[in-house]
Amino acid sequence: MKDTWNPINGSLDLSTLKAIYTDGTIGPVDVISAVIERIRRRGNDHVWISRIDESILLARARKLEELLHDDRSILDRMPLFGIPFGVKDNIDVLGLETTAACPGFAYQPEVTATTVTRLLDAGAILIGKTNMDQFATGLVGTRSGYGTPVSPFGEDRIPGGSSSGSAVAVAAGLVSFALGTDTAGSGRVPAGLNNIIGLKPTRGMFSSRGMVPACRSLDCISVFSLCCDDAATVADIMAQHDDEDAFSRPEAQQFRYQLYSITQPKVLAVPAPDDLQFFGDMTCRTAFLGLIDELDTDTDFRVVEIDFSLFRQAAKLLYDGPWITERKIAFGEFINSHRDSINPSVFRAVSDSAPLDAEDSFNGYYQLRELHTQVAKMFKGFDAMIVPTYGRSYRISDIIDDDYVANRQLGYYTNFVNLLDLSAVSAPSAMLTTGLPYGFTLIGPAFSDSMLLSIADQIHRSKSHTIGGTGQPLPAQAPLPAEGMTDAIDLCVVGAHMRGLPLNQQLIKCQASFIRQTYTAAHYKLFCLQQLEPIRPGLVRYDEALAIEVEVWRIPLSQFGCFMMLIDTPLAIGTVELEDGTWVKGFVCEDYAIQNAPDISHFGGWRSYLADT
Repeated sequence: MKDTWNPINGSLDLSTLKAIYTDGTIGPVDVISAVIERIRRRGNDHVWISRIDESILLARARKLEELLHDDRSILDRMPLFGIPFGVKDNIDVLGLETTAACPGFAYQPEVTATTVTRLLDAGAILIGKTNMDQFATGLVGTRSGYGTPVSPFGEDRIPGGSSSGSAVAVAAGLVSFALGTDTAGSGRVPAGLNNIIGLKPTRGMFSSRGMVPACRSLDCISVFSLCCDDAATVADIMAQHDDEDAFSRPEAQQFRYQLYSITQPKVLAVPAPDDLQFFGDMTCRTAFLGLIDELDTDTDFRVVEIDFSLFRQAAKLLYDGPWITERKIAFGEFINSHRDSINPSVFRAVSDSAPLDAEDSFNGYYQLRELHTQVAKMFKGFDAMIVPTYGRSYRISDIIDDDYVANRQLGYYTNFVNLLDLSAVSAPSAMLTTGLPYGFTLIGPAFSDSMLLSIADQIHRSKSHTIGGTGQPLPAQAPLPAEGMTDAIDLCVVGAHMRGLPLNQQLIKCQASFIRQTYTAAHYKLFCLQQLEPIRPGLVRYDEALAIEVEVWRIPLSQFGCFMMLIDTPLAIGTVELEDGTWVKGFVCEDYAIQNAPDISHFGGWRSYLADT
């Protein structure tokens, strides 16, 4: 692998990096050194607002190499081992200022955002904070107080916003993936303009703690990556219910982000011809209509035309309805008191809206709920909607004097998605004759994220063969489970299989990975089974009992049978209720075994019992 991976332009996709780390001839220090050099070679490209000091980056990489030297299984336990990534600068990272692309707004966060912490715990290496449209307001990528990120497809081309720096960092081969945010298209439009994947998850799947809001009820953190498989891997690590985030969804705790092979024919809805808008760009029109024709005639997909008017009505609410007021709540006071430091287009977007009262807000909410109901009925007739990611691309010179029209046009296929609680994935499909990338976006109901990623991956691989602006080939896809099948099981462990305890190696040898520490619902008692060697606890459910500390591990389905053979009676695998109300497979105990066993429930968990005794 050392002879085939080039530090200058070698791919940073996750499968390639894991392969070279597994091979052992190239380590994280080599990769991070290469990333530092690539950033240096691009010069002042306005991609970064702040970066981690190089000595700290290399120290983190060396630490990971030491861990790998001591324990090769860390590659399985840390799914992002040695993976470089970037974070949009409206997401907090301890030690780096958060600016939201406005120097006068900068502050030092007290903690790192929850999502970033999960990525770091999984072994990823943060390179720095990326540029963006100021206060995440805009889809053009030219509204920053730190310059416009230079597109890999031409210095005269807009990079797309608001997550401009994150998209360019991935496309230019500076990081493996990057976090953006998406309120009205900021996680999709930059992906389409930079030949990469943009995952806009179901809102509430990733914690928003530590993110500067734009429209708090609509915002979500998004993922930019080189392929759909990488997006799924990153998203699966970040997905988590956060009981300190009012907009977090409990479903996130059990949701699996994974690709699978599409085995059942899918119906894709496309806006009727009169609803398809390309704003005079015939090249984009030809590319999208050609893709739709191929999908309908040469694949197992069936394409149906639909009325797009409901989606346009929802989009109109974003800027002409009460949701514009949310932007004023988030940062309107700062904008009004710091007029000189605000981008004129951002000031116009937030300040020029008509005043709305409570009656307007309720009427807007009622209208949106009606649209929700009607759109939900529409989606019963098809699996996903496919639209252009953008209708027309722009040169910077086209919008230098006024970007208002361009911004509205770029949001034509994106503005309604979060309002209607939909999920979406943007992926490449062609290189235009102009030399620019072009792509499509799949849109589906909430929690259809994995299906969208799986369909997008199939289309992406059939139509596009390079990643980002690097010219590197799209990495080969590993074998996928069939549709409707899962390839892993979440397992609740309560005793000797927990981290650092005697039987934990059984999980490690079965390729299990630690997911989180949590508690059961308050319906369990814990007993000490002294007849087992080593001693371990027995978990038994009662109507009125206590919450017991546990760990959740994820074990490949292919390894689960082998692991089951290691379980000693009277223990068994049953189903355990966790404190958030979800149920997972987990260790339980036969009733007969606890008749003379000490009740240790009052310790709250096995670790506390061991510490006391």
